[in-house]
Amino acid sequence: MPGLNGVWDAVLETPMGTQQAVLTLSEEGGVVSGTSASANGHGEVALQNGKLRGERATWSIEIAKPMRLKLEFDLKLDGDRLEGTASPGFFGKFAVSATRR
Repeated sequence: MPGLNGVWDAVLETPMGTQQAVLTLSEEGGVVSGTSASANGHGEVALQNGKLRGERATWSIEIAKPMRLKLEFDLKLDGDRLEGTASPGFFGKFAVSATRR
């Protein structure tokens, strides 16, 4: 099983509308690294503090567009699907899903 490794098409249901991103993820020994790229928002940024514990993947990203904020991701891995939430703090949480390419 490839775990998190690979390229993922993600959909974020944010308070500012639906956003799409491409996640390039790599996991080794429970440490998750990679990037998040969005043509309609934050460009490409590196994942920070990435972890995989069982089926639960967590990481954060810092974006500057459309406004500066830090998003905390908490997702459950189920084969070629990720489902969970992202939280920018003051906006609460919003749904995130991703499918491996």
